[in-house]
Amino acid sequence: MASTTRVSNVREMPMRITLYKEELTICKLKPGEQIDEEIWKALTPMKFFSITQTLDEISIILPSDEHHVFVDRLELSRERYRMMRIEGQLDLDMVGVLANIAVPLKEAKIPILVIGTFDTDYILVNEGWIGLAIEIINQRTNFVVHQTTNSLQKPS
Repeated sequence: MASTTRVSNVREMPMRITLYKEELTICKLKPGEQIDEEIWKALTPMKFFSITQTLDEISIILPSDEHHVFVDRLELSRERYRMMRIEGQLDLDMVGVLANIAVPLKEAKIPILVIGTFDTDYILVNEGWIGLAIEIINQRTNFVVHQTTNSLQKPS
C-alpha cells in the first residue's frame, strides 16, 4: 500500500511578511581570509547579518552600507537585495511555507536567495525585482507583504 505524502501544512489564514527598507549585499571573503576579531567586531553591531561557511567559501550577507569596514577583504556582488522576513515562529517540520512563495516567484522568473534559521525564513530578492515580487506574493500566495521603517542596524 502506497503511503500518502502531506504536500503542505501552510496556514490557511494570510501570513505576514515584513519587507525591510535597507539593501543587503552578498559577499564572500577573499581566498585565505577568515572570520577574525576585526570582522566579528564590525558585524556584531548589526541587527542582521548572515555568515555561511562551506567547504569552498565563507559568504557574508550584510547591509550594503556596512561592507566598507572590511571591503578590502571581500569579493562583493554588484547586486543589491531587499530582505523579507516571514513573521511568526515557523516549526521546523512545517511543509510548503517556502514553496508557497518560491513557486509563484519562479514562474515569474524572479530569483530569490533564502536564509533559514531555527525560528523563521528570510527571502532576499534583487532590488530591481522587489516591486514585482511583492505584487506576486500579495496576489498569488497566502502571505501579505508589509513594509517596515524598522532598521537592520542596532541603536548606538
